[in-house]
Amino acid sequence: MTQKPDVEELEQKVRALEEESARGESADRRRYSALVESSMDAILLTTPDGRILFCNQAARDMFQMTQQEMVEGGRAAVVDENDPRLSEALQKRAKLGKYRGELRYRRKDGTYFDGEVSSVIFEDAGGQKRTSMVIRDISERKRREVLLRESEEKYRLVFDNAPLGIFHFEAGGVVTACNRELAEIVGAPRNKIIGFDMLSGLVDKGQKAALKAALSGESGIFEGDYTSVIGGKQLKVRTVYTPIISADGACLGGIGITEDITRQHLLRQELRDTVTLLENVYASLDEAVYVVDPATRKIISCNAAAERMSGHSNEEMVGRNTEFLHVNRKTYREFGKRLFPALDTDGIFFTEFLMRKKNGAVFPTEHTVKEIRDDSGKRILVVSVVRDITEQKRAMEELKAHEKELRAKAVRLEELNTALKVLLDQRERDKKRLEETLSENINRLVIPHLRKIRKTGLSDLQGECMDILESNLLKIIRPHMETDSAKLMALTPSETRIAHLIKQGYRIKEIAASLNVSPRTIEFHRDGIRRKLGIKHRKINLKTYLSRIS
Repeated sequence: MTQKPDVEELEQKVRALEEESARGESADRRRYSALVESSMDAILLTTPDGRILFCNQAARDMFQMTQQEMVEGGRAAVVDENDPRLSEALQKRAKLGKYRGELRYRRKDGTYFDGEVSSVIFEDAGGQKRTSMVIRDISERKRREVLLRESEEKYRLVFDNAPLGIFHFEAGGVVTACNRELAEIVGAPRNKIIGFDMLSGLVDKGQKAALKAALSGESGIFEGDYTSVIGGKQLKVRTVYTPIISADGACLGGIGITEDITRQHLLRQELRDTVTLLENVYASLDEAVYVVDPATRKIISCNAAAERMSGHSNEEMVGRNTEFLHVNRKTYREFGKRLFPALDTDGIFFTEFLMRKKNGAVFPTEHTVKEIRDDSGKRILVVSVVRDITEQKRAMEELKAHEKELRAKAVRLEELNTALKVLLDQRERDKKRLEETLSENINRLVIPHLRKIRKTGLSDLQGECMDILESNLLKIIRPHMETDSAKLMALTPSETRIAHLIKQGYRIKEIAASLNVSPRTIEFHRDGIRRKLGIKHRKINLKTYLSRIS
């Protein structure tokens, strides 16, 4: 367990240092202090028991702490005490007086990092044991080492499992490395191939010429009959020699890639005969047909329709890479990126693509691409059937324009319908508002006066006429008196005042006192209000009902 340093002791030492500086006796100490503070590595002055007495700026930045925090925390604040290397390091330092190695450290935020540490035990001027520690953050170096190992392993796996024979040779032509596929092609174990001097060992002049071209700084290609000097196998191969050039332009050797094309050569010969037959068959087709080598994307054969469609003659197209048929190199690459994954998955590829005629005109086409594989499953041919869909596209554009026009008309009709609906709704609202106004005016301005006239002592004939007049007026306004708001208009002025007070929450006695009438009068008007509203003998709270309809 670490002990906290004696604060008074530290303060005394600081004061002593300040006094020495004042007397001009600490010039060297100031230079050393500046040197320590400017160090890019973390420097700590500690005690063997784990106390931290001093740390430079690099240490404070590395551990994300102030000096006070590090002094108070001690070793436990900066070192991962669960690191199994810590105990061994402390024992070794105690025994030898010094230690150099790697430990895991901890920052203030709780993150850990690997550090390279150099620590020495010494005695200060007072004879007390102290330790100096220089720490360097090597987490990034560790990460790079892991990435490098992973990269080397991936390179080894790719190199060793490549489907083509690959070998490396130095500037003198001696083979220094090769993969398993090359050993299979040559027919000899790798330990016999490595160390083989190709300049003196190769018999074929074409192979030697390709090798010498690579050693002179240029790529060399050999394709033809090959007899293995080491394994004795006879076959047809295709070997590409690529030089490795240093920054100053010197040839350091090169890489060779060899492919056994014996079977491929035989198949190509057979296919040439087959293609001759196929050319006669598809020469009369209306669609353009291209037979393409999938490895080089060169045209092996094409029919007369392809000549008519592209404007190029057969001689101008056969043996040429298909890039010239595309709009540009970008579209050529894009076509390849889409084509081969589709063939790997489905064996067939459908797409629409722009092509370019000999005269530079660009036109839309429809492609149907089918692959042909040999008995081993290797793709050896790609047959592309191309149809010019310019007229079809034009018809589609006309159809789309017509559809767009119809949609625009439909939108206009919908807008007209919406406007008409708005006008009809407005007319209905105006009609309703007019009817309600008429009903309200008759109920408030006419009916009360008719009832007053009836009370003035009319003759029987006059009374009968008044009854007929009132009845007819009520028939006119009755359909509009069925609504809740219309029912409120049927209330007398006294009932209207009482309904207003009930809605505000006043009780019967409070209303009676306010209007200076008896509670029985209020009860009478209250019953009249419920009757006119149509809720008499119904369990409906009058206050709630009035609040809802008004």
